[in-house]
Amino acid sequence: MKKWTKPIIITVIIIIFLIPIIIITNYVGVGILFTNIINKIAEQTGINKYIINIFIVLLIIPFIKSVLNLFSLKKEKRRSGLIFLIIFFVVYNFSLYLLTKDIYFNYSNGSSLKWYALTPEGVKYYDGPGTDPIYGIKLRPVTPEIIKNLKLLTSSNFIPVDPTTAQLFNPITGESKLWYYKHHDGAYDFFDKPGYHPINGEELKPVTKEVYNEWKNQIEQKKAHEIQQNNLTRVSNEINKFNSTINYEKNLPDENGKIILFIKIDDPTNNISNKFTNKVVTNKRILKNYFNYSFVSDGYFEKIFNGETSTVNESRVFKDGKYLVLGEIEYSFRNNNQVVKDIISCDINLSYKIYQKNGLLISDNMSAIGPGFSKENSLDEAIKILAEKYSKKLTNIL
Repeated sequence: MKKWTKPIIITVIIIIFLIPIIIITNYVGVGILFTNIINKIAEQTGINKYIINIFIVLLIIPFIKSVLNLFSLKKEKRRSGLIFLIIFFVVYNFSLYLLTKDIYFNYSNGSSLKWYALTPEGVKYYDGPGTDPIYGIKLRPVTPEIIKNLKLLTSSNFIPVDPTTAQLFNPITGESKLWYYKHHDGAYDFFDKPGYHPINGEELKPVTKEVYNEWKNQIEQKKAHEIQQNNLTRVSNEINKFNSTINYEKNLPDENGKIILFIKIDDPTNNISNKFTNKVVTNKRILKNYFNYSFVSDGYFEKIFNGETSTVNESRVFKDGKYLVLGEIEYSFRNNNQVVKDIISCDINLSYKIYQKNGLLISDNMSAIGPGFSKENSLDEAIKILAEKYSKKLTNIL
């Protein structure tokens, strides 16, 4: 027995000193390990260390127990310790992946954590330098200058936008939020992300204040041109409609000083107006049936008589005649029993205006009284007297 006494004593002494050393080493090693984990996560992500400590505390106890189980004399404890450490390793690395997959710069020093390649499929990110394995494109480090554009390229579809409804500049930084391509004819295409024009492959440029002002001037000029064209179309349609009130299908032969005469009177049959115009005689040719009745019903007579002459000036009226004479007749009847019994008097009044191409020439009125034994006779007499007076007036004026 004395033969084995000394080795046994030495072994016991070694075990007594070795076990505390192992335990202390484990605890120190675990502390260093978790400190490194906390620092690495904080440096990579910028997450508050106190938050990280909370999760570490929840893991450190089972982690230490698993490490101690690795030195257990029991096989089952060593196995469970190994399994937990494997699970811990997998969870740790996968968690770091989730935390850092969308982080492009180191929180502590700002260094790039991602590299990228612009491929036909879009933007692809990698965790280190190299070459894209599919397209052979050399990877470039993500920088603060390029990251905004890269995020825009991966955010949504590449489609044109309307700058009148989109935000052109970032209200905080003043940076452009739109990119453009200018065609050879000066037209602009706008997009909400950088890249290349989907049709011609030209590189898009960020919008500047100068580009925006030029585009805005183009839009204003285009609107003004459209308004002008609409006005021209409207005026043309109005002139065509006005010309449809003319009875003559073609322009009349040029004669010296033709007079276009139209008299309006409250008479659905238009007989009274025709009687009057037929009796008007001057030294110039008078076009007496120049307008049809729509000249009155469509409101042109009233417009011109009230001074709106733009349409008539643009029409063919002053090509067919030198003067346009418009008149309006009103009449009434009264009995005059004090002079001769059964005599009826017709009081008739003519308000007239004479126009030339350059505007109104004369505005005047005249009246007459026609006697007769009936209203019809007195009206005819009044028309005759008024027409004679008017003929002399027109001859003197024109």
